[in-house]
Amino acid sequence: MWAGQGGYKIPIAVALKVDIRVPVGGTILETAEFALKCEQAGFDGVGIIDHQHTGRDVFLAMALAADRTRRVTIYPAVTNPVTRHPMVLASIAQSLEEIAPHRVILCIGAGFMSTRHINRGSASVREMRETVDQARRLLSGEDVYPGITDGRLVRTSDPPTPVYVCATGPRMIELAGEIADGAMLMVGVDPGMVADAMDHLDRGARRAGRAAEDIPITLVCGGILGQDRETALELARPFCWGQLHHPINGPRLERAGLDWPSGISGPDDIPADVLSRVCGATGLFGDHDTWAEGINAVGRLPGVRRLFIQPNLTYEFPEGVLADYRDRIRPLLN
Repeated sequence: MWAGQGGYKIPIAVALKVDIRVPVGGTILETAEFALKCEQAGFDGVGIIDHQHTGRDVFLAMALAADRTRRVTIYPAVTNPVTRHPMVLASIAQSLEEIAPHRVILCIGAGFMSTRHINRGSASVREMRETVDQARRLLSGEDVYPGITDGRLVRTSDPPTPVYVCATGPRMIELAGEIADGAMLMVGVDPGMVADAMDHLDRGARRAGRAAEDIPITLVCGGILGQDRETALELARPFCWGQLHHPINGPRLERAGLDWPSGISGPDDIPADVLSRVCGATGLFGDHDTWAEGINAVGRLPGVRRLFIQPNLTYEFPEGVLADYRDRIRPLLN
């Protein structure tokens, strides 16, 4: 387990920050206004999706959201090395830092939706390493491209904008532990699954002579808020089906003891007990009490600083979640 290998020390518990996914289903102005509503509802951060095929640019939306808000942390959820050069990403991050000092995170992942919509594959671990390393150095004021006029950022901030790696698989998680300022882990919320990921984070950190307990961790999870747990679980069948067949999270569920019977041919065939266990391990699915219990449980996991909730997983603004979070969920949080 994570706390028992490589001399890893369990970090001191800190108050969990709760963030929410902001889709780009509305106009840029509507997206920025929704980010403000998220702040008013009590969320600590907003992650705006980077799907350029929608016709809305994530960084323009972030700039407007940064100008409207005063408290929340803002980040792309997530950008990638394929559609933007490292210096372009660093320049954008620095620009956002000037609008919202100390409230910006540059989250970089391999890409999926954005890259396939330009007929390109996701970034390799090597490409991710180069991009994250160069972006961090540029934001720190280093001359990253020697021999080129202005091979660095002329203006930087102190401290520089942190660069996080969004990771699902072991190699990308180890990369986050090795070179990133933080890790955004898409590994579910089950303690066993999280511990498995933490082992890889620790392995990468030790390779670089770093302390894994010093690396801020954000857990990513799905979520459906319903009138009761049964209703939410029924709506979550497609999500559950996707998790069971995910090339990385599927085996991770098995290793955590969440096996399932063979012969399931589609989402409607998933047995109720399997549906309940998989959804419980990967996100928040139920009424406001279920969400509060799940968030409080994540807050007890060592090293986790933030929980990034992706409600409903559509491009529509989850307006109903905001009211319930403000009035019914947040008062129940530890």
